[in-house]
Amino acid sequence: MRKNEIKPCPFCNCVNVKLHRNFNYVYCTNCGARGSYFDGHPKDAINAWNRVAKKSESSIELNPSSHESKTTIADGTKGMQRG
Repeated sequence: MRKNEIKPCPFCNCVNVKLHRNFNYVYCTNCGARGSYFDGHPKDAINAWNRVAKKSESSIELNPSSHESKTTIADGTKGMQRG
């Protein structure tokens, strides 16, 4: 992964995740999840998003009855919102 590359959405695993440059937050174009607003450098918003995405990689479960993935974020990270 390149430096400052945004990881996929921790809620829906969509790779179409964008940085809103005017307000310095990362959001998912698929499910509407949005990271915290950062009053500073855009890399701070990207780093915060990527920390949550990295933690969620280990908490994705497969539901054997429906064969659908279920993602949970159990670290209490503030600022992540699901649309």
